[in-house]
Amino acid sequence: MSGYIGNKAVNLSTSGADISGTTNLDAVDIDGAVNMATTALVTGVLTTTAATVFNGGFAANDGSTITTNDNSDNLTLTSTDADASSGPNVKLYRNSSSPADNDFLGNIKFVGRNDNSQDVQYAEQEVYILDASDGTEDGLYNVNVMTAGTNLSYMQFKAGSGVVFNEDSNDIDFRVESNDTTHAFAVDGGNNCVQIGTSSTSNDTCARFGGSGSVFSFKMVNAYGGGTAIYAENTNNQAWIYSRFNTNNSQVGFIQVGTSSTAYSTSGSDKRLKKNFETWGESELSNFETLKPTKFNYNTEEDGTEKTKGFIAQDLVDAFPEAYPLDEQSDRYFFNPSGMVVYLMKAMQESSEKIKSLEARITALENA
Repeated sequence: MSGYIGNKAVNLSTSGADISGTTNLDAVDIDGAVNMATTALVTGVLTTTAATVFNGGFAANDGSTITTNDNSDNLTLTSTDADASSGPNVKLYRNSSSPADNDFLGNIKFVGRNDNSQDVQYAEQEVYILDASDGTEDGLYNVNVMTAGTNLSYMQFKAGSGVVFNEDSNDIDFRVESNDTTHAFAVDGGNNCVQIGTSSTSNDTCARFGGSGSVFSFKMVNAYGGGTAIYAENTNNQAWIYSRFNTNNSQVGFIQVGTSSTAYSTSGSDKRLKKNFETWGESELSNFETLKPTKFNYNTEEDGTEKTKGFIAQDLVDAFPEAYPLDEQSDRYFFNPSGMVVYLMKAMQESSEKIKSLEARITALENA
């Protein structure tokens, strides 16, 4: 069947409608397919119950809603371009006649319902203009997430500040997993604590490092042969503990920094830390009589370098085991000065007793 709407020709059939030219329609209800080859201007409501094909582009001058009653995609953008350029593309354009700093460019909201039949915005992506000046434009991209009933900023990409997590200083944790570690790097927002390689945290610690087996908890590598690996500064001019060393929550040593000196305590000496006492009766003085002082170069040094004076661990480890511990990971012996001190003190005591005995004999001979 054919006819006219206004002065435009219209062909109607059971399969659809073919309208040539430009047609102004107040309200259209179409149950079949619609094929528009030129321009369609609908000033009222356009309802289609079948697919609508636009062979050209279309412009909507007001808000539009696409509704489905299943889990299929509401909107699909398809590009059939075969070149290497990007496509399909989505452009969110704020065409303002007076753009200014801090303008809210737009956002993407994720809204659902709660168990009280209320609409709730569970997450949101926001974009702002920080600086609208020509040549120095800056932007801000922000991600908000509903947390315990409050919309909180979790992450920002902010020009001039970089990537910022938890910009508003809320109790939000940050965590990075590795292949085998749940807390390769983490921040405990409530306790203000950084965790590296451990999930353990507390509010009395700024940073915690964890490790297991042969994995280093903390390792520093300097490829330049200079500089400072760890720098600690005391600004209140009072003595303070730079580092404490614990085993199973029991302190076994510490490094203390004073106003002009550093003291090292490498073992617990308090009686309350010890048990199973017995007298150390073995003589140690003779072990010092068999020492073999040696001059040598380390394997890492060039030939001709001035030699170091010292001893060889394998020559002394049986006599002074605490002074020459074996590092199982490297399978090398090292020197522990504090482990040698106890042997030196014991040897000095034996020497003192010998001296006293000799002095007594000399005195007896002189008085004879």
